[in-house]
Amino acid sequence: MKDLICVSYNVKGLNSPIKRKKVLNQLKNFKCSIAMLQETHLSEKEHRKLRREWVEQQYISTYQDGRKRGVAILFNRSTYFHHEKTFADREGRYEMVIGSVGGSKITLLNLYAPNEDCPQFFKNIASLIAEKSEGMILVGGDFNCTLKAAVDRLPAHNGPKSKKSCSLNTMIKELGLVDVWRQFHPQEKDFTFYSHIHRSHSRIDMFLMPRRDLYRARQCSIEATIISDHALVCLKLRMNPNNHFKYWRANVSILYNETRQELQKSLTEYIQFNDNNEVSPSILWESAKSYLRGNIIAVSSRLKKERLAEQTELENNIKKLEKVYQVTKDTGTLNSLKEQRQKLDDLLTYKVEGQLRYANQKYYQYGNRASRLLAFQLRKEQSSRVVHKIKCPNSRKIVCQPKEVAKAFSLYYQELYKEENVPNKIEKIEQFLNPINLCKLSQEEAELITNPINIEEIKNSIGKLKNKSPGVDGLPGEYYKFFEKELTPLLCKVYNYALFKGDPPQSWSEAIISVIHKESKDLTLCMSYRPISLLCVDLKILTAIIANRIQKHEKKKLVKPDQTGFISHRQGSDNVRRALNLQIMAQERDTSSMFLSLDAEKAFDRVDWDFLQQTLRHMGFNETFISWVQTLYKNPKSRVRINGNCSDFFSLGRGTRQGEVLSPSLFALSIKLLAELIRSNPLIQGIRDETNTQHKLSLFADDILLFLENLVTSVPALLSNLEDYGTVSGYKIKTNKSEALMIVGNWPT
Repeated sequence: MKDLICVSYNVKGLNSPIKRKKVLNQLKNFKCSIAMLQETHLSEKEHRKLRREWVEQQYISTYQDGRKRGVAILFNRSTYFHHEKTFADREGRYEMVIGSVGGSKITLLNLYAPNEDCPQFFKNIASLIAEKSEGMILVGGDFNCTLKAAVDRLPAHNGPKSKKSCSLNTMIKELGLVDVWRQFHPQEKDFTFYSHIHRSHSRIDMFLMPRRDLYRARQCSIEATIISDHALVCLKLRMNPNNHFKYWRANVSILYNETRQELQKSLTEYIQFNDNNEVSPSILWESAKSYLRGNIIAVSSRLKKERLAEQTELENNIKKLEKVYQVTKDTGTLNSLKEQRQKLDDLLTYKVEGQLRYANQKYYQYGNRASRLLAFQLRKEQSSRVVHKIKCPNSRKIVCQPKEVAKAFSLYYQELYKEENVPNKIEKIEQFLNPINLCKLSQEEAELITNPINIEEIKNSIGKLKNKSPGVDGLPGEYYKFFEKELTPLLCKVYNYALFKGDPPQSWSEAIISVIHKESKDLTLCMSYRPISLLCVDLKILTAIIANRIQKHEKKKLVKPDQTGFISHRQGSDNVRRALNLQIMAQERDTSSMFLSLDAEKAFDRVDWDFLQQTLRHMGFNETFISWVQTLYKNPKSRVRINGNCSDFFSLGRGTRQGEVLSPSLFALSIKLLAELIRSNPLIQGIRDETNTQHKLSLFADDILLFLENLVTSVPALLSNLEDYGTVSGYKIKTNKSEALMIVGNWPT
């Protein structure tokens, strides 16, 4: 469908037929699709006069006690709007209309805020939006205050904000809204109203919409002030339906009632009937998850219908009892009415109970009802995860459409996770590793790590699960906790079959990548986001077991004390204290010295798998363990999910997935090689302590801090080591992001 042209316009009264005609003509000339008018000053009857010429539908809110206030939403005849609900203010301050345009659900809110410094108005508006809105939200109107007085007023006002402005800013933040005009004009100053009394310009008329829907906005402009004393604000929107990726996630609320026993019984019967050694444990496990998913969907659907019927019945009962009580004033009727209202309130609260478990939230100042609390929290969280524009890595153009944004990230990660073509790679890795003296596992220790997985380990791992987002199967950790008895024996069989036969369930190879913005990084660059792989919980349980086995040896034998991060019982603060002590010692010795902080480019995502496997061999891990790692990284593929859209799957050729606990341990072992290379290089001189012991570096995950003396020889030797390590491992330093601090002496030339 064609773009919608939306207009917000404070018309300052439409009682005059001539002015009314002028305004309608002005809107017609703009080819207005939807007009939000404020201060119409018309009665309900007089508002009908607006429904002429191009106006097909209108929705109004009037002030009952005189010719003032009043808001109206007008729809052009060419704009097919399917109306569903209306919420109007009795004081003529706002009108909310819910419906659909071109198949897309939309909520339109037209408001005229009080002139007085009344923060309660926006608190009420926030509650209205949180509780009633559906689909895309568009808020337009005269807000009678600015968001930022320093840029939205002339002369600029740098004093404290009004209470009303603070309330508006809080509402915008909590609901995840953005000022559309400011998004298009971040540095520009333009205004919609001139006050002759105060001799000041201000931008108090605006459009607000959720950040996640900002891609729909094509243009937003402030037009000339002509008929009214306010300027008209024009917004052009695209309303093409957006097919969001359907990400199924099991409803955990059904685990807290009688349906839990129903699911347990059916799952037990399914496993008993099908666990007959006719199919592989991996196939049986995948089919069992599909069977459980089908049962969950069926039970959830049935319960939803039952609760909806119960809700409808309670609402009808309340209406009947209210009418009876209005006539009889009977105490018994009043008690029955209170009882029915309480039942309805309990039912509505139960509907959001499950979702509330996922959010660590505090009560919002606008109210304490569970539904309102949840709505605020979810809107805020969704807004923080939205990427409304990104630079495509291929075309270098900024893209805004959700599908194009997801594709841009997909292209970036395809290149990032692509295996580098290094000639004679294995030979070069061996040449790199052989001179390095590594602490190794004994044969007995290596065999202990590769013992068969047992039921007790699975139970312990399930008990430590956190309620985080599940993978492609949609089954969160709660299901494994509730059905531990039924699932553990089969899981044990699946784990050992997959590890020792090299035949994992297909869902283990699939991941959904969710991105998290790195603070202070450019929002339009893919590299400014950290990828988190959403993996299936059954895989997380297994990797936690294997990681726990490795970590028993990491601290004692494999990893030295100056390496922290993902090493149990080691704190990053230990290295901070060490660095401060070395700074003092270097200053006391008065020798040329420097601290050098290395910033690696996507360190976790660039780990070469061949290098990792050869490293594990040189550390004493046996071939059985190597095959386990190969099984866990067998034919991996991922897709990027962002803004509700998902890219196509793409294959991975390197990297450790940041979504389970084994990968950080494997990364710690791979980065240890660089640390050993630096420690053993006599040309790299570290800062010495009072015992004349050299301290060359400290590590926290992928962050490396070097302590250097004799910089003329140390720095070139260090750069040579970094190049050698990067060639075989994929490790790459960002020289423009790495930082150096001279402790004593001048910068080397």
